Formats: sequence, C-alpha cells, structure tokens
Amino acid sequence: MKIDIVTRGQCMRSIVRLALIGWCALVCACHSSSDDPPQQPAPPPPGSPPVGLDARPSNATCVAPAKASGNAGATIALQRAFFRT
Repeated sequence: MKIDIVTRGQCMRSIVRLALIGWCALVCACHSSSDDPPQQPAPPPPGSPPVGLDARPSNATCVAPAKASGNAGATIALQRAFFRT
C-alpha cells in the first residue's frame, strides 16, 4: 500500500506542475506592454483606385409590400414582469 501513496503523491505533483506551466504560458502569451509603440496601418499604394460607391445603385426588384390598412396586424398583449409593492 505504501507504493500507491507515493505514486499518487508523485502524480499530484506532476499535475500541479503541468497546471503551473500552462498558467505561466497563458500569462506570457497574453502580455502586452504600454511601452510598445502603437501599430499604424500601412498607407495604400500610390495610384490605387478609390474604394467604395459614389451613389447607391438602383434595385427595382426590391419593393416593400403594401402597408396593411386599419388593425389588420397582429394583436399584442403586454404582461407586467415586475410589480411594485
């Protein structure tokens, strides 16, 4: 039985070591310093065409349906969730 206790203790120490190494790796990977200079995006190459649209293109196939008249819509019921006492 004494061998099992020593083996369990060694196993626990190994697990703790691996957890500590993993935690240290995570902390080091997430490090950022305020001493680092801010990264600026690269300027566009000279003579590149402008990007985007000057005007919205027309789309005659996208038409909204006619508005329902009167109270033809759905009925909405409201229920209080919180009551004041």
